[in-house]
Amino acid sequence: MDLASLSTGNRALGNASGTAALEIVLSGPGPILEAMAGLVAVLSGAPCEAILDGAVLGQGVPFSMTPGQRLSIRPGRTGARAYLCVAGGFAEPRPFLPPVRIAAGDLLVRSGSDPEVKSVRLARPQHLSADPVVRIVLGSQAERFSPRGVSLILESSYRVSSASDRRGVRLEGPSVEAEASLGGAEIPSEGTALGAIQVPAGGQPIVLGPDRPITGGYAKIGTVISADFPILAQARPGSSVRFRAVGIGEAVEARGRMSGP
Repeated sequence: MDLASLSTGNRALGNASGTAALEIVLSGPGPILEAMAGLVAVLSGAPCEAILDGAVLGQGVPFSMTPGQRLSIRPGRTGARAYLCVAGGFAEPRPFLPPVRIAAGDLLVRSGSDPEVKSVRLARPQHLSADPVVRIVLGSQAERFSPRGVSLILESSYRVSSASDRRGVRLEGPSVEAEASLGGAEIPSEGTALGAIQVPAGGQPIVLGPDRPITGGYAKIGTVISADFPILAQARPGSSVRFRAVGIGEAVEARGRMSGP
């Protein structure tokens, strides 16, 4: 969900930015992980409480684990997802397929040898702000919504629904009106993209996530720029977000800064 935090954690360990890691949704008691072999790891993304054999770890600092040690991860006050990256990365049980949900008793296998680990403290992600503004590019299908509907999505605050998941971030707020003269919100089924803002007949926007359906039959009023999708990935249920329309040029420029060193 939060590719920026995944990349930051992996780079601190000398891994490639997209190396497989453990995505941890920060709700409930949190996972307890036991090392079966020595390793070096780091937690990135949303702040969380990490306790290694009773000792509280510094936030965003690479640490070592020896066989038998247990790491407990508990939610912090902000953000929705943390990432446990290990030097060398985890072996992907199903490469090129949707992520695997880990259950109690599962064994995670490291995929390679230790790369060069950097002794750095990770900065707090900039996309963990208290009152986030998410930039979007309005698409050609925006014309399928009334002028009032387009104005509302750009002028209103929307609350993140508890029904949100990796398929989509569901938002609650003013209803985005479809243009009745063009047949409403339903369109012939077509391919979907990460960050596309799909608006079903009820008028409540859904920002499509990485596990979204391959195709969808509702009009998309716009698309969240890739540099800002991590904001939604870290938005907890009940938190608020606002949207601001930008042009393609600003979206590309923001993507370039995100991909920088």
